[in-house]
Amino acid sequence: MKKLRALWLVALGILVCALVFAGCSGSHTIAITLAPASGTAVNPGQTVTITATVANDKNNQGVTWTLSGPGSLSSDTPTTVVYTAPTSVSLTTTATITATSVANTTITATESITVNAVLTITTTSLSDGTLGVPYSAFVNAAGAPATFTPALISGSLPAGLTFLTTSTSTSAQI
Repeated sequence: MKKLRALWLVALGILVCALVFAGCSGSHTIAITLAPASGTAVNPGQTVTITATVANDKNNQGVTWTLSGPGSLSSDTPTTVVYTAPTSVSLTTTATITATSVANTTITATESITVNAVLTITTTSLSDGTLGVPYSAFVNAAGAPATFTPALISGSLPAGLTFLTTSTSTSAQI
């Protein structure tokens, strides 16, 4: 009878273990997915809300957020954070936001955000032209990418004037 009881207790113990650990087979590695996808571009002063989805975080602990580069983070929760680009940048730059799992701090995901420099025309005046005489002048700019194609947003250049298509980051010739 004692052997039967001992056997029954062992069987009950195995059953309890099986119930406790049921569904534990397979991969349960924590994984973090960030949205929007890396590669987002913003202008100075703009904001982006980043959302973290954490798979296999059985206690829903979420993530902590850190920033490397320009800008700031605010309104952070275990699943979201708001990135604000700096209001002024002289050159296009990148900010990297890192989400670190609270449940396993070795698990991270990163989001790269490009902060575009704003092209600013620094030329304040151009010399007067003379009717019938060829005219050439440079319009200087700051904050442009390495190369750019000058264009008018609205209106048109006076008759006979055109932009040269080979411009650098510092000037466009008309």
